Amino acid sequence: MAMASLRFPHLAAYAAALLLILGACSSGDESSKDSGANGTPAGAPEDDASNDAGSKDESSSDPAENDPQDDETSDQKPEEDQDPQDDQDPEPGSGDEGSGDEGSGGEGTGDEGGDENAGPVEPDVAMPEPVGDAAIDRMIAFIREQEIDRSRLNWRHTLPKPPELEFEADKVYDWILHTNLGDMRFRLRPQGTPMHVSSAIYLTKLGYYDGLGFHRVITGFMAQGGCPDGTGSGGPGYTLDGEYPEGVTHARRGDLSAANSGTKADGSGTDGSQFFVCFAPQPGLNGRHTVWGGLVEGFDTLDKIQKLAAPTEPGTPKEPITIESAEIVVR
Repeated sequence: MAMASLRFPHLAAYAAALLLILGACSSGDESSKDSGANGTPAGAPEDDASNDAGSKDESSSDPAENDPQDDETSDQKPEEDQDPQDDQDPEPGSGDEGSGDEGSGGEGTGDEGGDENAGPVEPDVAMPEPVGDAAIDRMIAFIREQEIDRSRLNWRHTLPKPPELEFEADKVYDWILHTNLGDMRFRLRPQGTPMHVSSAIYLTKLGYYDGLGFHRVITGFMAQGGCPDGTGSGGPGYTLDGEYPEGVTHARRGDLSAANSGTKADGSGTDGSQFFVCFAPQPGLNGRHTVWGGLVEGFDTLDKIQKLAAPTEPGTPKEPITIESAEIVVR
């Protein structure tokens, strides 16, 4: 071999180059075995087809299940059957009496229970004082006898039913609502609708309406308020029958009427704390809702309320309309 290298120096160069090439090929084969057949860098997780399928199964689902749809149904009433109903249970407080602290609205509910929409709480509220009117003073005496605790969260839902008062025919009873848009003064009808006027005096003297609002206001129709929950589903814990004196109808703008949820199975009424004020005559409501008063002052305030009306159901006003306080005036 030494002789060949001496005689053929170019052969030695070729041999050296061949050895280098063979060595490079050998090292390349070993590195490819370490890397894996798919070319993934050593140490990286393999892109396994079964892993892909598994990840898809876990992350994907029926599109309908992931669609954030609101499946809740509503009790919206069609426009052609607009009716200022409240949505309260036909017998408020009758299903869950003594239920403890779950705040069901039945008699005997606890302070802790409660509905977060139960209206403003009135801590340490002083009892109303006599005013020198026989009817109102009788109601104040009734309130004192009941020892109603207005510091309880649900007090507006569990009130005892008030007595029907006897009103002197020569006296005038007005109901004044002080709202965030201005005042409205309603002349009440104690002679034709004594139980509704009695209830209004009772609730007003308790401060029931203070802080509540008009939750349903519909253009050209009416503004409804007096719900302790602000939803149209609440009531005071008692109900009233309708009172329909002859000749008293929903005949003019500003008529004050009682909302209800129809009649009970025994034919009795479901009127409660909720009321509505007409924006225009509503003859279709005659005989179905008790007209217990009418607006005598504050038509400009009613105009402001109407400007915040919604065109259709559910009638949520464009801005909150709040009853800051209410009072009864006698003369």
